[in-house]
Amino acid sequence: MTEKPELDIADPVAPPSDLNIDTVHNELLNDPHYAVHLHERQLERLTTFVEELATRLMALEDHIHGADPNKGLEDYPEVKQ
Repeated sequence: MTEKPELDIADPVAPPSDLNIDTVHNELLNDPHYAVHLHERQLERLTTFVEELATRLMALEDHIHGADPNKGLEDYPEVKQ
């Protein structure tokens, strides 16, 4: 049977000591779980933004340039666009 790990609840996260936003944020950044979660969310938002920007840019290129003028390149698999 597997053993359940002992939970260490001796050091719970204390409530913020000040209501200043910068102080609360700095106190929370001292918690590694919060800091990792915060940075993961920031990276997810940036990734979503870059993907949306790339999609819109490709749609704009298709609208401006229309059909691919180099149709002959499709016959060569080593050439990827």
